[in-house]
Amino acid sequence: MTARDGLPFRVFVTSSDLRRGLVALGFGNLPNSVNHVKQLVMDEGERVCSVVIAEMANLKKQRHRFSVTFDEWTSTRNRRYMNINVHAEGPRYWNLGLIHVHGSMPAEKCVKLLQAKLAQFGISLDNDIVCICTDGASVMSKVGRLMSAEHQVCYAHGVQLAEQ
Repeated sequence: MTARDGLPFRVFVTSSDLRRGLVALGFGNLPNSVNHVKQLVMDEGERVCSVVIAEMANLKKQRHRFSVTFDEWTSTRNRRYMNINVHAEGPRYWNLGLIHVHGSMPAEKCVKLLQAKLAQFGISLDNDIVCICTDGASVMSKVGRLMSAEHQVCYAHGVQLAEQ
């Protein structure tokens, strides 16, 4: 609920209604501190990442290659992020999460951030990625020119802009 619905960690410690509901659902041994709740969420995140890394490594052993979609966006709190998805053949894909972008993000910085995030999951931008798909922003067009992978501009972004 913290990751999906944005509930603060403290709600799990302070809300008597939520705690009674969790006990009624069969959850026992509920955490009594915000730090314990946070640690549970972080541990689950690490578990999920290890599963994703294993799945991708298995596909790489079978000589599969991947494509990547990514986009930059600004939150309502005026913080900038880049989100990355890795796609395998068919409907299989993984969201690798957000990268908090500090300051400006020229194309060269974007490529470095992308390389670093992919490397955390055992994926090489140069060897494992065959295509990237981005919006048509000028910085993303330059990213496409800097990379050895094919670059596809997302048509859905263009349609959305045309409708506005």
